[in-house]
Amino acid sequence: MQLSSSRTPLFSRLGLAFIVTSTVTIAVMLASLIVSFAYSEQTLPGNLVQQRAANRQHTTTTPRERAFRDVGLQMFQWPWNDIAHECRTSLGTMGIRRVLISPPHENLNIPTWTSSYAPVSYRLDSKLGTRNELRRMVETCHAHGVDIIADAVMNHMAPAIPPFRGIAGSTFHRYSYPGIYTSADFHHCQLTRDGVLHTYFDRGQVQQCDALGLPDLDTGSPHVQQVLHTYLRDLLSVGVDGFRIDAAKHISAADIAGILSVVPADKFVVQEVIIGLDEPIHPQEYFRNGRVFDFAFAGVAKDALHYGDLAGLFSAGAEQGLLPPSQAVPIVTNHDFERDVNLLTYRDGWAYHFTTLLMLATQHGSPFLYSGYAFDSRDQPAPSTPAGLVATPRCAPNLLRPQVGQFLCVQRHAAYRTMVKWRYRAMSGTLQPRHNHTSDIPVLATARIIWRQPGVVALMRNGLLFVANWSGHSVKIPLSPGQTDSTSLISLHAGRVELDDALLTVPQGDIVVSMRKAH
Repeated sequence: MQLSSSRTPLFSRLGLAFIVTSTVTIAVMLASLIVSFAYSEQTLPGNLVQQRAANRQHTTTTPRERAFRDVGLQMFQWPWNDIAHECRTSLGTMGIRRVLISPPHENLNIPTWTSSYAPVSYRLDSKLGTRNELRRMVETCHAHGVDIIADAVMNHMAPAIPPFRGIAGSTFHRYSYPGIYTSADFHHCQLTRDGVLHTYFDRGQVQQCDALGLPDLDTGSPHVQQVLHTYLRDLLSVGVDGFRIDAAKHISAADIAGILSVVPADKFVVQEVIIGLDEPIHPQEYFRNGRVFDFAFAGVAKDALHYGDLAGLFSAGAEQGLLPPSQAVPIVTNHDFERDVNLLTYRDGWAYHFTTLLMLATQHGSPFLYSGYAFDSRDQPAPSTPAGLVATPRCAPNLLRPQVGQFLCVQRHAAYRTMVKWRYRAMSGTLQPRHNHTSDIPVLATARIIWRQPGVVALMRNGLLFVANWSGHSVKIPLSPGQTDSTSLISLHAGRVELDDALLTVPQGDIVVSMRKAH
């Protein structure tokens, strides 16, 4: 969860894409901000209909095969039992390497999604399931070759909002969390008159002051680190394979290193560090602790569509503000971005899905897809029971026109399943050396661009074709004899492949891939 309340720029090759980061405020938690959105009138093509994945056998993969799977999926506000079901029926066979789950701690019992980022205790009983359900989900996903990454909220505790009670019954008051923390375990920032963060240009304020009502833990103190060590060890004991460090920018890199000292180096870690223009805190400070979400990629990718330079996305790097690929976890959206940022989200219809599929063809880091739910007010919770537990998700039958409360179950749709498999087959067969908490780093085969024009790119990776067309009109791409296996061509949007001799016609908005090398 992003705790910034300032506008934070993302660097882009063709300009700056600004993002407005979010926080849990008392007012926001008590009343939703109503926003109306217009849904796309497009319909899904025939080959993007929801699949009925019936394979419930264990997914058999060797360690080497799993090493070359690098695509993650954030399953935002999905209950544990339902994630287990998806591992059995879709995620394992799709080839997803890791799933990022929402925070598993006991959450503040109020009707907003933000309550997941308001810890009351570190009991593994939340609105998404019990400790036993979490453990069984992890075991099920492991049986199908899928790792589980837990979202760890360690910068702060729940704000003092009535009824001062967690979903599992724990009670608290501001700066007092019985059996866990007392007032002495918080920063009580003296850098501002009210102890609240006012500027992101002061490192001390960012990492010591309360961000709008969230009690800021003294993460450098021995007692706090000991408590967090116990929490992380507990999560490891139920089998999780790594952690997302929420609000990492608000914790010093040294404090995070101390907190992670009990986590084995082969566990995956990704940190939330927002890039801010001329701010003193930078993602590079956190590389020693693991990977970092590359939020700038979302802005660069949006610009690639807007300015018609799809080919440029395949050579984008540090000059566009991107992080080193070995440390980067690129995304197009997440739970914060789709609510607070003027970048691509499900409300943009096919443009959003097109860009996400395009991300899977790039060599920039290990990408994360996103599965959340449609909403019409910012803090609207996922559909829940009267007791505050999140209900079983209802998947939108049409990804382009989800109804409010329906989940976008990208893992069940053919275009996403095809591109994840394409990416796996396009690997070069080599791994970069593993760094601390980075896990395996597979290397995609070098992209050889065979055709480019405004809004169009065609390339080869490991003998596999990838063509994307966002030009506004159909294009014809000449293919050389024996270049790829033309019988394995798949259209991800139009639903048909038109190949006349060696001339491939790709409609506007379509992506065409080949799934086999030429024989």
